[in-house]
Amino acid sequence: MVGSLLVTGGVRSGKSFYAEARVRACRGRPTLIETTSPRDEEMAARIAAQKARRGTDWITVREPLGLVRAIRETDGTGPRLVECLAGWLSNVMLDRFDWFESVRELETAVAEQNSPLVLVSSEIGGGAPASTLTRRYQEAVGLMNQAIAEIADEVVVVIAGQPLTLKPPGHWTA
Repeated sequence: MVGSLLVTGGVRSGKSFYAEARVRACRGRPTLIETTSPRDEEMAARIAAQKARRGTDWITVREPLGLVRAIRETDGTGPRLVECLAGWLSNVMLDRFDWFESVRELETAVAEQNSPLVLVSSEIGGGAPASTLTRRYQEAVGLMNQAIAEIADEVVVVIAGQPLTLKPPGHWTA
């Protein structure tokens, strides 16, 4: 049996680096399901740096909105890395704002997987933002992270580059 792993943490915590290492430890050619769109030069540079770090052996599927479909279509192809759930949720909220049903569909898709699946998400906030939109996004990410953590076989938070297991490993196989 294979499993799912949620890797979460703050900005620049080292969560992507850790998640990539976990995917590389699995058998098969890794697939990146990328949800982030390069909306400015800084984000484009960040995506390019991550791509260079991963190397050419990764298959990349760019899916800013159709994450559930991408997860289902790549099941059985080898280990997958979803980068990043918080970015995907931002895209969903900007596109249709019906985020709750989209997260429920994501939960179902994650629970049905047969190949290793590593999902990266960010921990957002730490206070009450002044903007209603920002508060809604912050709350939605927190609720989504809780929902995915509940069904994931393993949950790891990365702080200052150090992984801390929050939920013991389930049936994760390499």
